[in-house]
Amino acid sequence: MADNETRAAKDGRRGGRAWGGLVLVALLVVAVGLGVLMFGGTDAQGVPGFDAVERRALLPELRGRADEVAAVTIQGGAGSFMLQRGEDAWRLRELGGYPARAGAAEELLSRLTGLEAVYVSESRQPDYQALRVADPGAESGAGVGVTLHDGSGDEMGRVIVGDRLATPGGQVLTNTVVRQDDDPRAWLVDADFQVSGEMDAWADTRILNARRADVRRVAVTAPDGNTLAAQRQTAQDAFQITERGDRSQAEALAAVEMMASALEHLTFEGVRAVEEVPLEGDVWQAEIAVADGLVHRASLYETNGTFWATFAAEAEGDAEAASRAEAFNARHQGWAYRLPAYAGERFIGRAVAARQEQ
Repeated sequence: MADNETRAAKDGRRGGRAWGGLVLVALLVVAVGLGVLMFGGTDAQGVPGFDAVERRALLPELRGRADEVAAVTIQGGAGSFMLQRGEDAWRLRELGGYPARAGAAEELLSRLTGLEAVYVSESRQPDYQALRVADPGAESGAGVGVTLHDGSGDEMGRVIVGDRLATPGGQVLTNTVVRQDDDPRAWLVDADFQVSGEMDAWADTRILNARRADVRRVAVTAPDGNTLAAQRQTAQDAFQITERGDRSQAEALAAVEMMASALEHLTFEGVRAVEEVPLEGDVWQAEIAVADGLVHRASLYETNGTFWATFAAEAEGDAEAASRAEAFNARHQGWAYRLPAYAGERFIGRAVAARQEQ
């Protein structure tokens, strides 16, 4: 009898666990179902003010035609500018053909020609300012206009790119609001991207990159003619001061260490044709010789902590060095670059600080 009761109790516990497991599975199925309803796919309730639509190409006429685009006009708050396809690179027309940032135009075209809409605004004409798709140049809520042109200059397509909105459960967590000129509605496309309306953001900001270890000679002449210079034979050698003006030896060595890093990953924040920039203020002349046989010369114009600079290169080595100097000058002569503050300080900042302390 006792054995039968014990066996029955065990069977009861097994049955209870089985039923409990079934209940748990059922609850999980319900939870998953609710999750799909709440967060799955492109749920209209997930984006207030928008209705879900069947996925569709926003610009179907551009599919597979990115290579036909010869120019892109971008209109932002500060005005418009054009990217033009060149033989070797995309270039900025308003900057006299200065090279655009590598890959930037290609990425933009890839995105635009492949845009797919997944939501549409509930209102026939929503609040453009709130969605930041108002006409470029509007006082508030302005979007960035992007117009594609073919080789004849004819318009291939145009959109206004605006804000980004969270879309839970979509293929991307954040989608972008886009408006077309011929459609008053706003669309949410299945892509998270922004288009800068600032021209300088599209320029190739690299000037050059010479490692500190490769620097063999540095010199800088201050506006008053005071010169600091140093040199070394190899990367393992310490710099030897050859001219220090009114600086102490310690001050001169500190300045040289800063100058030796001036060409490492040198970039700019703004670029203009030389004739368009009022190059004024304190003028510093810097010279940095590198082990590859190039001597880089820079004229730096400092006004209230802002540095503009022009650059040129000269070869001290063989024909290969002469060819590289020619290529550098072809790229950079005629341009004035606004440098980041730290870059200007690398060229002259430490020397300025040292002289001001005396």
